[in-house]
Amino acid sequence: MPTPDRGARAESGFTIAELMVTSAILLLIVAAALSILVAGLRSAGFSSRRGQTQDDVRLAMDRLTKDMRQLTGFTTSFASSSGCNVVNTSGSGDSWTGCDLDFEAYTVANPDTPVRVHWWAAGNTLYREEFRPDGSSAGTATVLRDLTTPGGSVPTVFACDVLQGSDAATGAPVPWQMTVTLTIDLSDPGTTYSVQSKVQMRNLQIPRPPP
Repeated sequence: MPTPDRGARAESGFTIAELMVTSAILLLIVAAALSILVAGLRSAGFSSRRGQTQDDVRLAMDRLTKDMRQLTGFTTSFASSSGCNVVNTSGSGDSWTGCDLDFEAYTVANPDTPVRVHWWAAGNTLYREEFRPDGSSAGTATVLRDLTTPGGSVPTVFACDVLQGSDAATGAPVPWQMTVTLTIDLSDPGTTYSVQSKVQMRNLQIPRPPP
């Protein structure tokens, strides 16, 4: 009976170098797979956040423009610049931009009596405060976060090209329509989402300018 070759048996199996190379290849494959998985999860998470953010912007715009369409008079003055509100007199007619708008309007809570409604942007957040008929505050609500500030330190939410009308009671210049812009920073990958609406104040008793 032949004796087993001990030398051949001792040389069978893998060397240390082969094991290291195999392990390195497996690590590269696992790392690539994990990288693809993380990228997929990040993309899915961003898509979900982007969709939610877009919904939040549209809801905020709907709420704001609904208030403005029920507007009956302004508390905000358009005669001179104040804070983040700026009057530009360099054109053919005075124009106005700002982040703070105060007015009287019919609301869901007060459908028969106009009450004071205050919308303003502070930092990167849009707020709304409604008042009761007796003048007391019904509370401040945070409506939208992560507003961007393109071209300035304060978000420009409201704008009107020309102050065409005048207040029925005071004769002060007021707009008969206004453009509202809400721009949100989506953070990742550093893009923004913007919604714009032009609102006519249909309850404001001022003559509409000629076309």
